Amino acid sequence: MAVELAGNGHYPVHPTAELFLWLSPALGLQLDTVGLAPSMHSIQIDFVDAGGALVATSSPVNVMVNNQACVAGIGLPSLDGATAEPVCGTLQYTDVTHQVTMPIHVAHPAGFATYSFTLLKGVNTLTPPSTSGPVTGAPSVITGQASTLLGTCTIAGYGEYLYVAATMINGETRQSQYDASAAIAFVLAP
Repeated sequence: MAVELAGNGHYPVHPTAELFLWLSPALGLQLDTVGLAPSMHSIQIDFVDAGGALVATSSPVNVMVNNQACVAGIGLPSLDGATAEPVCGTLQYTDVTHQVTMPIHVAHPAGFATYSFTLLKGVNTLTPPSTSGPVTGAPSVITGQASTLLGTCTIAGYGEYLYVAATMINGETRQSQYDASAAIAFVLAP
């Protein structure tokens, strides 16, 4: 991977007294990798003197570059084969011992992400079925028994929130611009 640098084409070595005046005190370059393919790339560093003559060359180092976005999706919840009405969000139950099924879709093309699914009833988080983990082991369906979800309520409003967080870093910070999220609401009623 060749990088064209400004000025004489090289970065200066900072004096020791100035090292902590820089965002990254170590020698280095923050390279925009958006145009690079998501794969391993070999990086080698050449050290030159003030006249541009080669002094030393590092051994090549392989670096994984991945700028792929995460995916987050939530389907309509269902109970006894019927889905929540999409306009008003009502999901009707007749038997509280049956399972409410909440389909989710989480993904990252290379698996470099984690997910968290949160189910709120009113202002309270329900755990379970709220869950989290790596996208590679994520369920495609979250379930909860209607009686457990309702608790002491006979009618309750719920919010499903799904967040998929990319785990890639640029060497200093997590690359949150590749995260994804989804939300949906429904009411469980007789």
